[in-house]
Order: sequence, then structure tokens, then C-alpha cells
Amino acid sequence: MGFACQLLQCQKRVQAILLSPNSVLRMYRMAPHSQYAPLHLVPKMLNDPSPAALDSRGAFIVHVLSSIYARVGMKCDPVMEKDAKVVVFQVVRHVKVQGHIKVVREGLEPQEFWDALSSTLPNSDTNTNISKDQIDSASKSNPGSRRIESYDANFELVYKSNHRGSGSSVLNFWGWGRDPPSSQRE
Repeated sequence: MGFACQLLQCQKRVQAILLSPNSVLRMYRMAPHSQYAPLHLVPKMLNDPSPAALDSRGAFIVHVLSSIYARVGMKCDPVMEKDAKVVVFQVVRHVKVQGHIKVVREGLEPQEFWDALSSTLPNSDTNTNISKDQIDSASKSNPGSRRIESYDANFELVYKSNHRGSGSSVLNFWGWGRDPPSSQRE
């Protein structure tokens, strides 16, 4: 997607917020801009915002009318967490969001976070109705175990880029704490 297209999408989102304050829930996940710039993390809007879209390996921005949350998974890479916090402040500055900024960690989410996720109205832009059962199952799931398969490639790209040159490829291949067999050493 080109830069001009991204600007048009951003303008559409900003105008939608200004024109329709009832478009309550917006959710973004931090992901690499491209495979060529894997550590250039950008917020990617989720088409179907819900608790089911949260993953333990990532950072997510949950934007509701009264607050904006940076939700950090238990297995989130520190670089991704830092970038998510930066994005939250950029949203506040550029979109002129009114409300509280909160960083929540997986497993320690306050009830108000889950309430915010369930606050979509029937006439919101997302056309998503999040049931009480979805919220209950998400809030009671085992922290650190949430995994969305469609995000695997992005998380792997970030992890490999962050750990390139540190010898972690040997650790990943042979298992944690084990050296490769002597025949494989250089």
C-alpha cells in the first residue's frame, strides 16, 4: 500500500471520529511495516475488533471514546511495547483524542478495559457486537497463552530481526540452553 493511500485511510478514520462519536471502538495491532523494514513497527487497524483478536506476543492499541489503552501481551517484544506507547501518544496528539491513556498488561487488565472492549454500539462503524461471553472467556483465559495464527509471520519477523547476530538462531534451532553437536560447530 502506498503512502498516499495510507494518508487517505488516516484522514477517513479521523473524520469518522469527528463526525460520528458513536463509532466507539477502534483497535490496532503493532506489526512490521514490511518484510524489508521489520523493526519499523506501525499500527494496523483491525477490521473486526474484539477480545478474540488479542495475542500474548503483541501490543495492541484499543481506542474507545473515553480512553485509549496500550495492551501489552506477556510475551511481547520490548521494542514492540515501546513503539505501541509512542503510537498511543501520537494518536492523542494528532487525532486530538480526549480521555485517559492507560497501559495494561496481559493478565492484569482491569475490568474497565474489558468493559471498554464491550462498549461497541449497534450503530458503530465496526458493525461488531461483542457478547458478554466473549469478554468473559477472554478475561479468564490463561495469560501468556493467547495466540492468533494469522499474526505468526509478523511476530516471527520481529523476533528474528531483534535477535539477529546474537546467536539466538543457534538457540532456536537446537533448543534453549543446549549447544549444537560438536560436528555442527564451526
